Amino acid sequence: MKKNRLTVMVGMIMIALSLAACSKSNGKTTADSGNNSSNPSGESAIVVDPGTEKKEVKEYNTLEEFFLDEDNADNTDLMIDKSQYEGIFSDIKVSVEENRIIYEYFYTDFIDDETAESLKNTAESTKDSLFASLRKAVNTKELMEIEFIYYNSNGSLATDFVLSESEKTDKPVFSSNAKEGSIQYLYESSYGPDYWKSVRENVLNQTSEIYSDIIIENNDNNIKYTFMFKDNNGSVQEELEAEFNDDYKKKLIDTYKNPFGFEDTIYVEYIYMNPDGSVAADIKFEG
Repeated sequence: MKKNRLTVMVGMIMIALSLAACSKSNGKTTADSGNNSSNPSGESAIVVDPGTEKKEVKEYNTLEEFFLDEDNADNTDLMIDKSQYEGIFSDIKVSVEENRIIYEYFYTDFIDDETAESLKNTAESTKDSLFASLRKAVNTKELMEIEFIYYNSNGSLATDFVLSESEKTDKPVFSSNAKEGSIQYLYESSYGPDYWKSVRENVLNQTSEIYSDIIIENNDNNIKYTFMFKDNNGSVQEELEAEFNDDYKKKLIDTYKNPFGFEDTIYVEYIYMNPDGSVAADIKFEG
C-alpha cells in the first residue's frame, strides 16, 4: 500500500469532520485554532450553558455579515486546525462570500478523478450534520452554502463542489446505546449510526483496486480498521510501521478527537489482511 493512499484516506475522514469543530463540546461552542489544539480564548463568541441545548444567538443576514462583525472577525482562522494536515495539504485557505464559506485545500500530491469523486461523496453524506453544526455557531436568515476546492500539488484544479443547505435546521437527533462520554457515543449521537458505514463506502470506492473490503469498528474508545487486500502481499509490517510514524499517528488521533474536544485516550488499530487469511500488518497506537 502506498503512502499517498493512507494520506488520502485521512483526508477523506477529515473532510467529514472539518466543520464539526463548531459544534458543542463540554457545554461550550468551540473551534480549534491552528496555533493551539484548544480554543486559545477558552471559549468562542457563542457560549452554550452546561445542561442546556443551546442559547439564542444574534441573527445575521449572511455569513459575510457575521464575519464582518468585529466580534467574529477571527473565526475564519478558527474553522480549521492546519497543524492536523501537515504532509497532506501544503496550505488551507478559508474565505467568505455573501452566504458561502469557501475552503481551498492544496494537496502535497496529485489525486485522481476517482479520489476526487470520493471526496465529494464523503462531503455529501455528512451535509446535514455539517450545516447543523455550523448553525450552532452562526445564525443567518438566508440558507448557507459551503464550497470545497481541491488543488493538486502542481496548482491544477482537482475538484470543486458546493454543498447547499436545504433548510434551516438543528442538528439531527440520533440515539446511541454506547457508553455516554465515549468516542463511540459522540460519533453515533452526532452523526448517526451509519456514519462509519458511509466513511467505509467512500474509502473503499477509491481504493477498490487494492482492497476487496474494509471493515470499520468503533466500540467505546476503540476504533479499528480492517483492510482486506485483494492480492497476497506477505508481511508489510515494517513498511507500514515506517509510514505510521509518530507525527502521522498524532494526526490520526487528532482527527478523531478534535471535533468533540475529546480528552480521554482513544485506541486505534489498523489491520491489513491477505486473502489467504494471514495478517500482513497490524498497527496499534493510542493517544
